[in-house]
Amino acid sequence: MAVPLTRDSSVNSLQYIKSKEGSEYSLKFVLAGTDLSVANSLRRAMISEVPTLAIDQVHIIENTTCLNDEFIAHRLGLIPLTSDRVDNFQYSRDCSCIDEGHANCQKCAIKLELACTGTHMGDTTTVTAADFHSSDPDVVPVESYKNIPIVKMRKGQELTLICIAKKGTAQTHAKWSPTCCSVFRVEPDIELNQAKLQMLDSIGKQEWVNSCPTRVYGYDEVSGNVSVENPDRCTYCDECIKDGRMRIGYGEGGEYDDLVTIRPQENIFHFTVESTGAMRPEQIFLSSITCLRDKLTQMLNCLETPMH
Repeated sequence: MAVPLTRDSSVNSLQYIKSKEGSEYSLKFVLAGTDLSVANSLRRAMISEVPTLAIDQVHIIENTTCLNDEFIAHRLGLIPLTSDRVDNFQYSRDCSCIDEGHANCQKCAIKLELACTGTHMGDTTTVTAADFHSSDPDVVPVESYKNIPIVKMRKGQELTLICIAKKGTAQTHAKWSPTCCSVFRVEPDIELNQAKLQMLDSIGKQEWVNSCPTRVYGYDEVSGNVSVENPDRCTYCDECIKDGRMRIGYGEGGEYDDLVTIRPQENIFHFTVESTGAMRPEQIFLSSITCLRDKLTQMLNCLETPMH
């Protein structure tokens, strides 16, 4: 489904966002009609500027396990928490609460408690993220990661702690990043040199088509024609260009005399966003747009404010 935005005369193409495929934790879409700076700004915003909730403070009450306090605290901070309602919370630095540790403030903190004791004789008890008890039922470890092991205990060992989750961004620490992958690639413009391709026999055409590791091209044995079947799979590896030069040489026309010419289209970008589970990928993308809009609005306000 394509969502048209506007027409930019400097780009000479319709701006749109087209969703290719998506799931609970991943999203692929096409962003068109803009330039590299905007695409990269969105990518960076999704990685480090979209706020989420993560464990920020750990109060160890009792720990007789084989792992020290610092090791356990580090593991707890990296457990992704559901952050669909992150906009309902304030940053602790902006909150007006008088609680020094913000532990009891419902506006900027969520308390997660854990108390486990090893009970199995001759075997270990595994403490997982599912053993947490949250003060907010909407802020819990992500369902897919509730089996993350925190520590294993033998009988008689005990782990009791209180965690305080806060709102933050990955600019402060990577544990607040909502994505585990946020990348884009530029769409290729692939042009076949049919005149040169006709110089190859059927075996040569088939071998040249097979030289592409991602199977971008196809060969019709009936008509003997070579076509571009999967342009989205092109990774700019240039294997097809190298193979073609081995078969026909460089020629007098330089790169334009190759069997194929591949140029990046400078205004179409294919994004892949994978979420940690804290937020849905489409929510991450929309939040990144909001972050960029707020930053640009702030910049415009600064430029419009007269200097004294």
